[in-house]
Amino acid sequence: GNATTRDYFRNSVKQMFLTYPYLAGVGLTTGENMHGADFEEKETWDSWCEQANHPSFFRTVDWLQTWWETYGAGIEPWILQVREGDSKTIGYVPLMRITRTPLPGIRLRSIEFIGTGERVCPDYLDVVAQPGKTDTVRRATCDYLLENRDQWDRLWLSDGLAENSLSSLAAHKAWA
Repeated sequence: GNATTRDYFRNSVKQMFLTYPYLAGVGLTTGENMHGADFEEKETWDSWCEQANHPSFFRTVDWLQTWWETYGAGIEPWILQVREGDSKTIGYVPLMRITRTPLPGIRLRSIEFIGTGERVCPDYLDVVAQPGKTDTVRRATCDYLLENRDQWDRLWLSDGLAENSLSSLAAHKAWA
């Protein structure tokens, strides 16, 4: 991509990622897709969706799989599994990396929620977390995104909650 454009987008989110320190004891795994998940994981995921402060069908496994099967061709899944300690999963973050061309000749690797796009208008997209662990999952996700910022040019977390969401947390952090 164009260095000037890349710098512009990076500077436009300058206040991202610095507010919160890296969390110790929380790990993330980048998954291929949800088809590898077993039934118990899907049940847990959907149960956590139902128990969220703002439950949303658009974060359920069924919706995300249906969206992916319909619109996911050519898009790279970035589904994060957030763990506490060595193995206990406390959350999932359904993200994707898609190459966008906002202007001719300008290509941006964009991190977005799975389920967004020009053809659908979902609501309340955010992390999927064990009750009481939502903020931990959001912070760990922001830390992961910061640590891997060379893998993307734009963070576009649209269709999320207006406040207290991954997108609002990311807006309060800044790049080092």
